[in-house]
Amino acid sequence: MKVTSHRFLSAAIASAVFISPALGQNPPPVTEPGETQVVEEAQDPEARYAQAKTEYDALITAFQADVETYIQTHSELMRRGKKDEADAYRRANRPTEKYVDAFLKGAKEYDGSKGAALFLSWFVSSTQSSTPLGKQALEILFEDHVESPEMACVVTPSGARRMRTSFGRDGMRERLAILVEGSPFENDIRAPARFILAQGSLKDPAISEEDKVAAIAELRLIAKEQAGKALALQATSEVFEIERLQIGMEAPELVGKDLDGRSIRLSDFRGQVVLVEFWADEVTACRASYTHMKSLHKNLGKTGRYAYFGINCDSNINMARRAVNDNSLPWRNLWNGEAGLRSGAAQEWNVKILPTNYIIDANGIIRNVTMRGLALERAIEDKLIEIGALPPREKSTQEKK
Repeated sequence: MKVTSHRFLSAAIASAVFISPALGQNPPPVTEPGETQVVEEAQDPEARYAQAKTEYDALITAFQADVETYIQTHSELMRRGKKDEADAYRRANRPTEKYVDAFLKGAKEYDGSKGAALFLSWFVSSTQSSTPLGKQALEILFEDHVESPEMACVVTPSGARRMRTSFGRDGMRERLAILVEGSPFENDIRAPARFILAQGSLKDPAISEEDKVAAIAELRLIAKEQAGKALALQATSEVFEIERLQIGMEAPELVGKDLDGRSIRLSDFRGQVVLVEFWADEVTACRASYTHMKSLHKNLGKTGRYAYFGINCDSNINMARRAVNDNSLPWRNLWNGEAGLRSGAAQEWNVKILPTNYIIDANGIIRNVTMRGLALERAIEDKLIEIGALPPREKSTQEKK
């Protein structure tokens, strides 16, 4: 059986000297642009794939162990307050950079056979995806490995972002369509590709009403076909966000137990301007906002018409309680559960990043989504002014003219 060895893979490995000088010692032969070289595949391709899989699995196991050690060491240094030492450790010990050589070697050794997809997928799944090598790996995967199970690496949220960065929005959608048509793996590849396509359509500000209806119908179909799987929940959450969480809509009810075990519901705050915020102490951006949020609570809380409704997404309730106590956070918080963003209100409201917030007016209507800093403060003040809880702002000199 004849297979094609790609010049751009050879070029990727040869040009990797800036990362891995050792690979430059025996560069592969270079052909002219557009030219290919024919090589003989092993007589038993399944045995060759099994060999590649064994090597890849060993490499991944070692890589993941190094990542775990890296995370634990860095976290311990930060916990002990040694930020400078932690930063130095992070810069000098990034696991991904240490393993570039080995994964490139595997991609080169199995180039032209299905085993190459194993090693190429690592470049898409790791931080190397943003480098030229990551883009070249994507190109080879779509050129030679559309029917490989390893293509699952591109139908994740991060994989989709990397495709969009490499090929643009239209290029990403073209490649996802190729997977929908050509992959034999419905649950792991075709369905996630359809989901990303529908999700992307709904985020297009220029989408027509007809295409919007079609995209929502596709998400509903995916949710039905994938019932009981994580993708069904994602599709359902996307539809919920489109149909229930847009500015001008009445905010859905939130019900649960607060960190003290008492019942809490959003509707209990009707008549007040409410900042609904999903947060977690383990997220740096959330911790950085505590001072500002406490200031808002103190200053605007005096009106008697402002409330903060927190949904804590830490995976451990004791961690959440400790964060509230250690930082003297004075508001009530609903705990979202051990699964973090993958369950409860966070899952239903389609929360993808923390913090995420919604400003709900006194009538229970969503007025603003995910604001920060002074813009957030002024938006809340505006809603309080509307209901007479704060006096109107004085006009600026320019406005008075």
